[in-house]
Amino acid sequence: MKNLLQLSIVICCLTFSSCNSQEITNNTSLNYIAQTRGYIYTIQLNNNKLELNNNTNIKITTLSIDQKKELEQQLLKINFKQLTNNIHNEDLAVDKAIKGTFDLNFESKQYHFDFNHNKLPENIQELIVLLEKFTQ
Repeated sequence: MKNLLQLSIVICCLTFSSCNSQEITNNTSLNYIAQTRGYIYTIQLNNNKLELNNNTNIKITTLSIDQKKELEQQLLKINFKQLTNNIHNEDLAVDKAIKGTFDLNFESKQYHFDFNHNKLPENIQELIVLLEKFTQ
């Protein structure tokens, strides 16, 4: 009887742990940093927590379900395969550009780009404007 109870406990534990491991989580995370001497602009998004820092003016918000849907729609519009880095070392050397580092985890894919913060691709600029709108 004691062995049967122990066996039942082990089976229950294995069942619960295997069910948990089958759960699929689709966490969207974004980290964007544009920084130069005396200036910093960051966007940090982890699932539904959004923090925007515009030169120490920090705004933090939690995205609503509708905002998360709107964000997902905006991200789906972007063809990440066609995006390319648009920053040049020559521009950085003479402070002609602000380097923006863009890291995104979306739909189980990871993307990394280095952009000129003042000349962002149009769809990335639209994404940033949308995220700024969410923090107002």
